[in-house]
Amino acid sequence: MKTHAYLLDIKEICREKHLTVDEIFEKLKKTYPKVGRSTVYRNVDEMTKLGVLTKIIWIKDKALYELIGENHIHLIDTESGYIRDLGIDNINIPGIPYNFTVDYMNVDIYGKFN
Repeated sequence: MKTHAYLLDIKEICREKHLTVDEIFEKLKKTYPKVGRSTVYRNVDEMTKLGVLTKIIWIKDKALYELIGENHIHLIDTESGYIRDLGIDNINIPGIPYNFTVDYMNVDIYGKFN
């Protein structure tokens, strides 16, 4: 991918968490009025492949993106689309040695908030 100033801006925009590519595009367009939608899609896709962004499959098969940071679980309400991050400090999974360190995880749990 061609290095472009957009990468740093996209990274900063995605600190807001849980954004569609169209939302990223609209925010980026405020700074770069001539940016193309397909350019933003390509950059987001490449940043996801490189492990800079993570992709969340949201309701109705829409994708949301966020900057990879602290490990957390997504609780996704299938009726409203509301997403809540659930932070985790320690994972104890049966069968995995206690000296196992999690480098990165991506867990999405779908259901309904009562």
